[in-house]
Amino acid sequence: MTEGERLGPQLVATVADYLSRHGYRTATNVSLRGRSGANYDVDVLAEKSDDVTTFRMMVECKTWDAPAEKQVLAGVHLAMTDLGINKAIVISAKGWKAATDAGARRLGIELWGPVDVEGRLGRPGPAPPGSSARGPLYGLASSFPKDQAEQLVRRQSRGPLGLGNETVVWFGQFWLPFYRLKVRHTRDEKERFRKPTLRTREFWNVYDGLGGSLYDQWDQDPGTGPVTPERLVRPRIPGLHVVNEIEETAARYNEASNPDATMRYEDRLGALGIDLPVSFFDLSAPAEMYIPFYLALLRGRDSQQRILAIDASSGLESEEISRIAMMNIDHIVDSSG
Repeated sequence: MTEGERLGPQLVATVADYLSRHGYRTATNVSLRGRSGANYDVDVLAEKSDDVTTFRMMVECKTWDAPAEKQVLAGVHLAMTDLGINKAIVISAKGWKAATDAGARRLGIELWGPVDVEGRLGRPGPAPPGSSARGPLYGLASSFPKDQAEQLVRRQSRGPLGLGNETVVWFGQFWLPFYRLKVRHTRDEKERFRKPTLRTREFWNVYDGLGGSLYDQWDQDPGTGPVTPERLVRPRIPGLHVVNEIEETAARYNEASNPDATMRYEDRLGALGIDLPVSFFDLSAPAEMYIPFYLALLRGRDSQQRILAIDASSGLESEEISRIAMMNIDHIVDSSG
């Protein structure tokens, strides 16, 4: 492994943290589809919104052992234009050639070299041992024994009266992707003979990283720790996709001009974990996390297949994750190797 390969994940994580501290919502190592239909891999995607507009920025981190050349700028400019991104930054650990500097100014791309990186971010160290190529992974611990999960699967395959005849095609533990958002939810509390007062509560919404649906809502942050999964399933959507959908739905709810539209967006906000009425709400940057599940593919006599999902952190069966896993079975198998 080269020095660049060792430093790459840590640099991406450090840049994302730096931008988060400056008010941006960030997502790392995301794949986005441009207006042309082409897909682009972006090291760091950052967004900042106000009441008027949303500003989007992409950062490419190059930790190669040679200076960046003009071809890098051409690829970044193409991605920036096709994705409709406002600004691009290219970070090169070994600097760049003079022609590259001139080309960057012409294309409106900002270059950060070793001096800029150390001045803004400090000196990045190598990624911690056991971290993935995309930085350290965090999630919930696996505490439910595998043999007990296998017993639940066998019981399900036999049916409630033991008359079922489903075959267990495969069984294993997979770490599925989720996004955790901290929500500050403020609403008017009205009491008789008193002026309305604002009441704020904080909670954590957890969304699945395969489709973006709300998985759970926690009143307290349960805390996550470093994990080193054997079968890791990567997200199919960036965390900012969830944030954007919530904010766009809230905007459409506020602009709704008839009762049917109001009810439709109200229901959608509820499904996304934002209860009404609400005076205003704030969302944290999405944090990628992983939750372990035992997944079993069951096949019936009629060749119909289904996934059974058991939460390995609690031992509970999850119909929602069973459904989501079945919809994404190819991605799960391919992603986890």
